[in-house]
Amino acid sequence: MRITIVISSLSQGGAERVVKNISDGFLQKGLSVEVVTLTPLKKDFYTLRDGVARHDLGEVKPSRSKLDSVLNNFILLYRLRRSLKKSRPDILLSFMPRANIYSIMASFFLNTPIVISERNNPEKNEPVFLWRCLRRFFYPYASHIVSLCQGVDAHFNYMPSKKRSIINPSLSESFPFCDNPGQGGKSKTVVAMGRLVPQKGFDLLIEAFYEISLKNPGWCLEIYGEGSEKDKLIAMIAELEMEERVLLKGLTDQPYEMLKEASIFVFSSRWEGFGNALVEAMGCGVPVISYDCDYGPREIIVDGSTGLLAKASDVADLSEKIQEIIDNPDLASKMAKLAVEDVKDRFSHDVVIDQWINLFVNVSGSSVVSERNI
Repeated sequence: MRITIVISSLSQGGAERVVKNISDGFLQKGLSVEVVTLTPLKKDFYTLRDGVARHDLGEVKPSRSKLDSVLNNFILLYRLRRSLKKSRPDILLSFMPRANIYSIMASFFLNTPIVISERNNPEKNEPVFLWRCLRRFFYPYASHIVSLCQGVDAHFNYMPSKKRSIINPSLSESFPFCDNPGQGGKSKTVVAMGRLVPQKGFDLLIEAFYEISLKNPGWCLEIYGEGSEKDKLIAMIAELEMEERVLLKGLTDQPYEMLKEASIFVFSSRWEGFGNALVEAMGCGVPVISYDCDYGPREIIVDGSTGLLAKASDVADLSEKIQEIIDNPDLASKMAKLAVEDVKDRFSHDVVIDQWINLFVNVSGSSVVSERNI
């Protein structure tokens, strides 16, 4: 079976990391895999496994007007259709609204089943009005839509239930599950990871940690990631005089090592489509706290058992939950151990890859080894 995956880019992000993980998994299961991005390869953050074909749709001129934007969209659409005619995939799999719409339009009359995937909260992460209209019009033409969780899936109830599925993100095949969960408490470090953008709520986390810092000498907060809010967060840290206690660490190529050394992981998003970093932290054996935002965390964490949920965007409640874990190391250790086992059962690589392949077989009506592979 030949799979072509289309996504805007392979830059830093949760959807991009998922594409890397599942492309590796498909290849190991014997599928032929191609990844196509709308943006050039030089913007890649993630590197794909040898054997996964990697293509882009080339550069387009910067859009200086609405006409330029329309022309650029048509150029990318033409290039994508040309690429699909050449590769002739058994399944076209696309990620995120823009790539989904391009993929549907480019595959008209090619007789290629197309599976589209939504990776964020559609209500909070809507594209501009035009793309919102295009999504509502074109999505029903897809063969199937995959959402990350029930909350996201509910937004697409205008599509028949038989054309909708929920498949959670997978951890990487080599994910280093923790053998001794809950052992990072001595570091007195709270860790958070993600793009430095308003959605991720790091301003709320810093405010919550300010209260923690007053009561708990020696504790610090480390935030890993880059983004448009960096200067604003630096100014906030300076205003609170916490330069020694709150550190913006930038990007890291060793996230799991950082997580395993942490005492607590906090997921402070205002909204989400799921919460990949939350799952990874749980797998690394770190006690976790998350805002109960829409959508994802309440479908990942069993509150009080595998982690703690704080009221969405409530700074005081988040601070209380952090203090609860600091004050109860036995509870922290117990939750971390249960979380590792839960993540292994639900989000391990092979479990999720098999769900995708079963979906492909059902949608295409063919086996994993298709005539096009012969």
